[in-house]
Amino acid sequence: MASKFFTKTRLMARLQELKNIRQPHLADWEKITQVIRPARGKYELAGGEVSKRPTSMVNSTPAVASRTLQAGMISGASSPAYEWFKFELDDIEMMKWGAARTALEAREKVVAKYLARSNFYQMLQIAYGDSADFGTGAGIIDRHPRDAFVVRTFSPGEYMIDVDEFGDVNTIYAEYRRTTLQLVSRFGLERCSQKIRDAYDRGDYNVHFVVIQAIEPNQDVSEGRSDWRGRPWVKFIWEQDNREDGEANYLEVSGYEDWPGFDLRWDVASGNVWGWGPGLLALGDAAALQTIEFRDAQAIEKAVKPPLKAPIFLKNQPISHAPGGVTYYDPFSSNNAPVEPMYLMQAGVLQALSQKRVEAERRINEVYYKDLFLMLATTDRREITAREVEEKHQEKLLSLGPVLQRTHRDALSNSIIRIYKILDEAGLFPPAPPELREREVTIRYTSALAYAQRAAGAASLERFFGFTGNLSQAYPNVRHKVNINKGVDYYADAIGVPAEVMNDDRTANRAAQAEQQAQQGPAAAAALKDGAQAAELLSKADTTRPSALQFLLNRGGLG
Repeated sequence: MASKFFTKTRLMARLQELKNIRQPHLADWEKITQVIRPARGKYELAGGEVSKRPTSMVNSTPAVASRTLQAGMISGASSPAYEWFKFELDDIEMMKWGAARTALEAREKVVAKYLARSNFYQMLQIAYGDSADFGTGAGIIDRHPRDAFVVRTFSPGEYMIDVDEFGDVNTIYAEYRRTTLQLVSRFGLERCSQKIRDAYDRGDYNVHFVVIQAIEPNQDVSEGRSDWRGRPWVKFIWEQDNREDGEANYLEVSGYEDWPGFDLRWDVASGNVWGWGPGLLALGDAAALQTIEFRDAQAIEKAVKPPLKAPIFLKNQPISHAPGGVTYYDPFSSNNAPVEPMYLMQAGVLQALSQKRVEAERRINEVYYKDLFLMLATTDRREITAREVEEKHQEKLLSLGPVLQRTHRDALSNSIIRIYKILDEAGLFPPAPPELREREVTIRYTSALAYAQRAAGAASLERFFGFTGNLSQAYPNVRHKVNINKGVDYYADAIGVPAEVMNDDRTANRAAQAEQQAQQGPAAAAALKDGAQAAELLSKADTTRPSALQFLLNRGGLG
């Protein structure tokens, strides 16, 4: 590795630089882990299972709101239960060709099959939760010998990211711990350091070692080379303690033709690297809620079992707190005060605490869109995409618009494109017609949330059709202002009508013309019959007497 770009000195300096960018966010993330998502987040390289650490959570409302959002995003944006994406071609005319649509549909089914058999949906749901709670979720998609590909989502605190000049994530560094057996199983004993080999030989399979992984643009591409040095992106994996250069001192060195990562930042300010989401907005309420819940429990306990005061002579004497219990004392003693509470709870304290708790829970659920996502997560009706979501939660859908756009662009599109290319290179797609080769395939999203966003336009179209329909009864010429075929196409697309049940304009126009001609046939025959009868009557008419008919005939006919 003669190039300065491929040195551990540069890689470690880059790692520290990215840590400095991440540092201001760690304090907030740790608080979010404490009161919203206890089983997520790794902030120390040492320690045991993250789910076993102490937590400040005594009220589960924030965690349930986060869980509901995760389920709602999966159900609403990328549900494995129904089709949520379609492949299309930029060439509209080519898309009308039956063979092209058949080939694309066949590829959709292959991609859907491999998505379902892999860990894609599990990792995607985790990324949805990370983006909402911590502001950013990120992962990578690599090839897998059995499932064609495998998805890994990084935990907050164990990875760093950076962006290019357009604000898109193009760099992921990560520090994580792996056991002896995990490292040997993945990379092979010969690639591991002597320390790992010794642990393996001793049978210390669960000893942990810190591993660093870097995926970033290759700033020193070697043109013409087919190995990792000639790839636009490179990946380095090495043991933290191994600072020596040379390819043999890396656990893995490889490259990518395309960006292998995906990311989802719930919201991001211009110029920032890390995003923010509902978790940061709800953090204050979530922390306050835990305090309120704790104080409420204390108040109830003091009301049920208050602190007592008793005369001194009862010290070291048994006092019964059981229902019906008896405590004996000398009534003739000069200090014969009864046992009684030191103080009484103020009226309304419990009610005030309860009200505060309800208000905090309501604000948390509102920040997390719980009512909207709960509806999406608990319904299996496909019709939810168009009308009910739009009518009940139009305001929330508007605020979710930018989030859904980033979800489609940065997470789902990156993932589908990456997976599509992996499956294509593996030869898992059926052969396509020659006319489709080298053509660009695009993605159209057909999920519940995608259609619900479009349904806002469908409602206005319904009102327009109703208005023009009523108006045309008084002013028939208004109907010529409306292109009904285009309007029906737009409405069908907005509410998610399958393309297979819609005829194109040419077919619809031919059917309309045929129907019109069929209607004109009987009308023309009736008119011809009426004309013949009229001519017969005219031939038998008496023209000798003065009449309007005679006047017309004398004037030269009806013309």
